[in-house]
Amino acid sequence: MQNTKPTGYAPANDNHKLAYYIEGEGFPVFIFNGFTCVQANLKYAIEYLKNDFQVISWDYRGHGESMDKAGMHSSKANLDQFMADANSVFDHLQLKKAHIFGYSMGAQFSMQFAHDYPEKVSKIACLNGIYGKVFDQFLGTDLLGKILPGLPREIPWLNEAYKTLWKATHSIPFEIKFRIATIALLDRGLAKTEDVKPFLQSMSTLDGEFMLALAQEIHQHETYSFLSEIKNPSLIIASGSDLFATPAISEKVHRLLPDSELIIISKGTHNSNLEKPEQIFPEVLRFFKA
Repeated sequence: MQNTKPTGYAPANDNHKLAYYIEGEGFPVFIFNGFTCVQANLKYAIEYLKNDFQVISWDYRGHGESMDKAGMHSSKANLDQFMADANSVFDHLQLKKAHIFGYSMGAQFSMQFAHDYPEKVSKIACLNGIYGKVFDQFLGTDLLGKILPGLPREIPWLNEAYKTLWKATHSIPFEIKFRIATIALLDRGLAKTEDVKPFLQSMSTLDGEFMLALAQEIHQHETYSFLSEIKNPSLIIASGSDLFATPAISEKVHRLLPDSELIIISKGTHNSNLEKPEQIFPEVLRFFKA
């Protein structure tokens, strides 16, 4: 059973408390989760890896159990802060080096962390990764990529409106949210309801202003310019039916990385981590153990 209570908290450079979770023993695997994701999204990754490795997952600021309001100003929703947060967890746990696993937005963060702290990274595995400018291709259209960067965040009443809209949107009944998710981001025939529910239900607890700022940041930031400098052995996994982080994105990353392996999982959506864990995580385990 997955540990859903934090093992402890690491202090960030601004003293924001970052919740972390540790399962298993051995060489460490450090996980970067996805945008708005909770520990339930990592259920199968941890389950498959914890018998051979010490698996360390954590909640980003503004996510899960890392929800100190003082550290959730929208100015903190930037890559520099999130990389510093990851390094704070590393240092708190006295990790010298670790394999890195990144899912979705976590793939973008994984590559940035490997670029910023190369001495701390061994191998890198990424699943359904976004690596920058992701909303330019969201669901096959560039509409969101055009709108998102221009949404203002300097007007107080608008920030309150973002928060209200986010909470209202994500407070609808679970079954409706589940049906909406299955339109493009989830295969109802493959994913178990009990695996998806904690993630969808947690969305209403997030801060809409902070999430908008983070979405703008991960869209504007990109890693392609330095991927050729990442020398670490890397495993890039894409899912054939992912309309968010399309296989073409992973193929591009594979071409840019000097030492990488590419696997494309047939039919899986952006949530293939919950749909097809038996195809994905044995490959991640194989790669890390090699």
